Amino acid sequence: MATILGAGCGHTLAQQHVGLASVGDLFARVLTPAIDGPILEGHDCGTTQYLSKAVRDALKDTAYDTLLDLEVTTETGLFGSSNCLKVKGKAIDSKKLPVAATT
Repeated sequence: MATILGAGCGHTLAQQHVGLASVGDLFARVLTPAIDGPILEGHDCGTTQYLSKAVRDALKDTAYDTLLDLEVTTETGLFGSSNCLKVKGKAIDSKKLPVAATT
């Protein structure tokens, strides 16, 4: 579900939720309900914005490679240089997730 707010001349704010974004290897990994980690934030601003850049910004200089339950916020302004995409989510290290049993 998206939330969109308009305020002032040319300013829009929209929020959406994304379940998972990762730069790690999730092959055969199992996401369990009891996963816990710190909340990290990142952004990508300018005339073009990318979710992947915002996620990498949140994870930079940490041991984490995956964000869960992301809140994604996009802000647009009157000028393209004032546009931003922001992410906020629970960080985990995918290498520490259990591996699925194979048959």
